[in-house]
Amino acid sequence: MPPELKAFYRDSVQPYLVSWFRYTPENEIGKLTCPVLLLQGDNDIQVDAKQLTALKAAKPDAAQLLVHNMNHVLKIVTGDMSQQMASYGDPTLPLAPELSSALTGFLSDKLK
Repeated sequence: MPPELKAFYRDSVQPYLVSWFRYTPENEIGKLTCPVLLLQGDNDIQVDAKQLTALKAAKPDAAQLLVHNMNHVLKIVTGDMSQQMASYGDPTLPLAPELSSALTGFLSDKLK
């Protein structure tokens, strides 16, 4: 195993990872009866935007938002892979503004 992946796949993490293999997100989200907001960034290097489409198909009444240039940690990143990786550990980068307004709107609407 490459050394840079050892922290993610160390022995102590294996039971946790294996426990999630029994679930298929599309199956699980389809079971929900509460309001759902599906969020995805089109610059996510961990989860492809096709997953948003699959989740929406499984939960047609869900609201959805695809945020341009948002990555997996909900921040706007327009640069190369080094900027992507740096964003994961930089708490000074703000959340994507579109995300914040979408969450506020969704919650305000659902809590009425």
